[in-house]
Amino acid sequence: MKRGPSCGPRFDLRVAGDLAVVRRVREELRTFCKRRGVASKTVDDLLLAVTEACDNALEHGGAKGVRVLAAVRADRILVRVIGGSRKKLDSLQRGIDASHRLPPDDWERGRGLFLVRSCVDRVGVGTCGEEIEIRMTKRRRPAAPG
Repeated sequence: MKRGPSCGPRFDLRVAGDLAVVRRVREELRTFCKRRGVASKTVDDLLLAVTEACDNALEHGGAKGVRVLAAVRADRILVRVIGGSRKKLDSLQRGIDASHRLPPDDWERGRGLFLVRSCVDRVGVGTCGEEIEIRMTKRRRPAAPG
């Protein structure tokens, strides 16, 4: 964990590229958020979005691994998932743009970006060097007492 001057504690994890390592991302990010008093429902929503973003980078983006960065602020959690070839950016942007609605029932795929958008308050895509970056923001709600 690192500490930034204006954004508080930060999470920074790089993992090798297979879908099995996404479990490690979820476990470590859950611990990071819980230690900072983030409400369970907020953490669950965020973890689903991060899982889908990591899976997307590994399965569709051709990523050899992913990097997940997060910062917990008083009012929100910021997460960046970096991985996958920037050559896939146009395709991902079209998917994000179309993710406001559920894909047709007869589609076997295409629900991941819909889930990401449903679980966070803001989602955007861009590049970080030669890789794709998915940026997500989730408003922070107070944790339940106890």
